[in-house]
Amino acid sequence: RRHLRDSTPASESTAPGTEPNEYQQAVAGEIENLRRLADLLADPAPVERAGELLAASRPLPVLGLRAAASQAFGFSYFAAK
Repeated sequence: RRHLRDSTPASESTAPGTEPNEYQQAVAGEIENLRRLADLLADPAPVERAGELLAASRPLPVLGLRAAASQAFGFSYFAAK
C-alpha cells in the first residue's frame, strides 16, 4: 500500500484535500503499468519473435496452476489449431 501511495499520482476525481483510496491507487498504478507496456510494445519485434518461437515448438508446453488452469487449457486448445 505504501508503494502504491508513493508511486501513483493523485487522481483528479478525488476531492481536494483527500488522498485516493486504496482501490483508486491500485487502478492508477495499473494504468501506469499499461502505459509502460504500451511504450515497450512500440517495437513489436520481440513479441513477434516470441510468437514465432512458440509456434515452432512441438509440443508446446503449457502450464496453468490452480486458478490459471482454465486459462492454460483455453490457450492450449487454440494454440493447437
